[in-house]
Amino acid sequence: MNRVMKVTNYNEVTCYIVPDNTPTIIRHCSKCNKNMEFYCSEKFRVNSNGSRSDIWLIYKCLKCDATRKLTIAKGIKPSDLPEGEFDRFTNNDRELAWKYAFDRSFLKRQSCVIEYANIKYSVKGFELANNDLPLLIHLKSVYIFDLKLSKFLANLLGISVGKVKTLDVGFHPMPHELFEKSSTKTLVKKPQRGFLMGLRGEIPSQGFGDGVPKTLDIMKCRIRADMDVWVIDNSLKISS
Repeated sequence: MNRVMKVTNYNEVTCYIVPDNTPTIIRHCSKCNKNMEFYCSEKFRVNSNGSRSDIWLIYKCLKCDATRKLTIAKGIKPSDLPEGEFDRFTNNDRELAWKYAFDRSFLKRQSCVIEYANIKYSVKGFELANNDLPLLIHLKSVYIFDLKLSKFLANLLGISVGKVKTLDVGFHPMPHELFEKSSTKTLVKKPQRGFLMGLRGEIPSQGFGDGVPKTLDIMKCRIRADMDVWVIDNSLKISS
């Protein structure tokens, strides 16, 4: 049986996570003669033969600037692409290059090892007017780049990652309600000031999209395109 705590007075903010650069990849470099880190040049190469074209995304070695081509399409007709996309390839459209540079499936098909550690990012929209109220954070990111939730929250809330390790994390599937499931394993700890309301084990799945885990671990969790996190003040009490 679930116990529900209604949250009626709280701060609600939307954070837009904006990466400053694309992930690098590990590939063999012919000049260095070993596996090296390559960065996305944000440029395409398009070779056309009659009505068909080959399209590649160009990467460059961080050390020697040698190039590697990642195949996007072979022998494709421009008319087979979405309207205007062929021109975006020929004009080295940056947004399109970033789309492929962050596409894990595309990079894996090219036998790339993806390196996310070098990505720097900024957060837009986060302003906290009243620190004494509970906080509902809507996290949004166009690009998914293996950003740890624990590291992100530490930076956002001004606490150490070590402090984050002592917290529980709460993703909320249903607006303005927090759940505690009666079982031998406690799913929700008593809220304390600055702590994250935790949901452990099996949690209500309504409102979650595909691929969201049923079991939450803040130290293993990565930020997805869209997720909500509660930060709860200790003045709130869970009603029976």
